[in-house]
Amino acid sequence: GEYEAATFHFQQLLEKKPNHYNALNRLIMLLRRAGKLQEVPRFLKLAENLNSRASMDAGLSFCKGIYYRYTNNPREALNAFYQARQDHEWGPRSIVHMIEIYLNPDNEAVFAPSSGADDDNNSLHRTSSTANQQDYSESSVQALNSARELLKELPKDNAKSKILGNNSFYL
Repeated sequence: GEYEAATFHFQQLLEKKPNHYNALNRLIMLLRRAGKLQEVPRFLKLAENLNSRASMDAGLSFCKGIYYRYTNNPREALNAFYQARQDHEWGPRSIVHMIEIYLNPDNEAVFAPSSGADDDNNSLHRTSSTANQQDYSESSVQALNSARELLKELPKDNAKSKILGNNSFYL
């Protein structure tokens, strides 16, 4: 139907102009709705291969952030959004996504301690459930503080910043 036609047209456009990041963003959203996010990396790679400085492009970083967010990779999403957050076009949207990731209780892994044996931050292996609860509690506070700091970067007249600001104080 309608989504398939739109997806086809965005794919055709991106084959010709891989760095049309607004189109890439919309394609990612369409592919997410269609359950076909596995098709996104090809278009990200096309944009990266267009020029050697593409990895520094805020639009590409934003699109990568969206892809990583929707494939449940919040740490990579935050890294990508962080690269785009100073840009006048992509920055405000990147900041909103970062705040949403930090405030999302389903993204417990954003600040959760890693279980890797070689992780310096986790050199003391805690086994008690109280210690683990404390780790998650501390990570929740850290996430909330990060969200509050990011809120300060959004324009005050931004409706999203008002909504997110109100939500951050309830956690």
